[in-house]
Amino acid sequence: MIVISDTSCIGYLIMIEKLFLLEQNFFKVIIPSTVHKEIIQLAPRYDLTTYNQSQWITIAELNDRNLYNQLLNQLDKGESEAIALYKEANADLPLIDERKGTIIARSLRDKNYWVIRRPSFIKKEKIYS
Repeated sequence: MIVISDTSCIGYLIMIEKLFLLEQNFFKVIIPSTVHKEIIQLAPRYDLTTYNQSQWITIAELNDRNLYNQLLNQLDKGESEAIALYKEANADLPLIDERKGTIIARSLRDKNYWVIRRPSFIKKEKIYS
């Protein structure tokens, strides 16, 4: 399964040293360049070694910025770019943690699918209460 992630989902897992949970649950995680830049800002406060060495996280550039520009009126840059890339790449799932972002992501797809807002694997690890 290929997913597109916003900053918070990866950032929180880095902060609690549980980034491996994404690799265990998804084949590939794609993040837009804006999200990557936001994650890099977590250093030196948090250890980014696992993030920097991961083979399963790919940084991608958004080609069509029209949807991104529209979303900026409602969401932050990382979330806007993640949702726009999710639609552009036709990925399986978006990893979005904010309610408004999940509602927008759901509205962009024609098929039956779901948006991960509070991943079940995080609940199982008792990371998120």
